[in-house]
Formats: sequence, structure tokens, C-alpha cells
Amino acid sequence: MYKDFDLPSNHEAKGADYIPPKARDEAEIERRHRLPTGTLMAEQQCDGIAISADILADLERDEDLAFASRILGASALNTSWYLFAKGAPVMRRRLKLPVLASVDPELQPDAEQLLKQRDLSLRQAKARADRHTSMVAFGLRELALEDSKTLLGRHVGNAALKIATVDLGRQATDSFVIQDMVRRRALRTLSDARELGADIHSVPSLAQLANPDSDLSVFWRRNAPNGALRAYKAAYESFAA
Repeated sequence: MYKDFDLPSNHEAKGADYIPPKARDEAEIERRHRLPTGTLMAEQQCDGIAISADILADLERDEDLAFASRILGASALNTSWYLFAKGAPVMRRRLKLPVLASVDPELQPDAEQLLKQRDLSLRQAKARADRHTSMVAFGLRELALEDSKTLLGRHVGNAALKIATVDLGRQATDSFVIQDMVRRRALRTLSDARELGADIHSVPSLAQLANPDSDLSVFWRRNAPNGALRAYKAAYESFAA
């Protein structure tokens, strides 16, 4: 029964890597000059996790959830890969698939339970991202930061898989089949993570959600169903307030 999911060492995602835009405000320019290298990206990753959690929590219609789950699942998986899988040894690239299988079909998680598991996973990822951002900002030694990045990458990657499989509620099937469905959905999400950049024009990642002019945010505004669009606008406005 499938329980583990290894990210590839060679991801080859289409599109350019996201680079935060230059600051225009003098106070922000000065703040950035004082920050240790990597702090700005860590901040935007942290903010992107929070925005994605708010978006998903605000969705009700199936078409909105399907769009958001596909885009955010792929974006989170890319974020996870950049954090800890790129160039890492095999054992460090392993994520955990959501376990939907159960000996008793009545104990298989339903849609509501999967939503709760997804939201909990995102809260845990946000808490880990807060801690990692603080460590980067304090300029801790490289080894400590690498360990922290690995932990954060796993949290974000596991959340990505929960985001992507949230619609696989209670199924009238056996344990092997449902876990095979989970694995195939994870593989589809990995494929989306590689391919969506061709349409978005840069590799989709959660950090882009913190920038309303990023390729991902512009793509969302142009292509999201109305409910998902409203959820993004509300989440960003709450973040920016």
C-alpha cells in the first residue's frame, strides 16, 4: 500500500524561477538592505502559505475548489522541492501521502475530514515557516538553516499532497485502490508543478501569492472561477492590511 512519495532530484519545471521584484518604497529598500541573504524569499514563502490557507478555507463550490487545489497543490509542491529536495540525497526527498485506506470502509475519511486534515497541515506549515523565517533573519549558521529548510520543505510538501487529494473523500473501494488513487493524484500534481509554468510564464510557487503582480497572481486573476477569484482577493487584502 502506497504511503511514501519521493520528489525527484531533477525536477525540470517549465518557466523561470520567481524573483521578488525590487522595492520602490524607501523604507522597504532600507529594510531589505539590512536583511541577511534569503530573508525576503523566506518572508514571502511564509506569507504565501498563509494566503493559500485563507483562500482554501473560503471555498465552497466544487469548481472553485478544483481550480484552487490544482494550482495551489502544484505551487506548494514546487515550493517544497526548492526548499529541501533540490540536490538532496534520496532519503531527504521523501514526503508522506495522505492515508485514506482503512480496513473498514466506514472509517475511510470523508470530505469534511480531509478538509480538516488539509487545514491542519497548512497551519503546521505556517508555524514552521514563521520559525524558519526568524532563523534566516537572525543569520543563524548554514547547517542550522539547512536543517530548518528540510523540515519546512517536508511540511509544505505534505500539505501540498493534502491540498491535491482533498476531493478523494470516502470511496466505495478497497484499501489498495484508494491509496493508488492518492498516489496517482500526487503524480498528477507533480506533473502540474512541472508543466504549469508554460502557461503561467514562471514556475508556480507559494511565494508568488504575496505579490499581486507576480505571474501566478496574474494567472489566478485571469483564469480562476469567480469564487476562487473572490477568495484570492479577500485573502490578499487581509494579508496586506
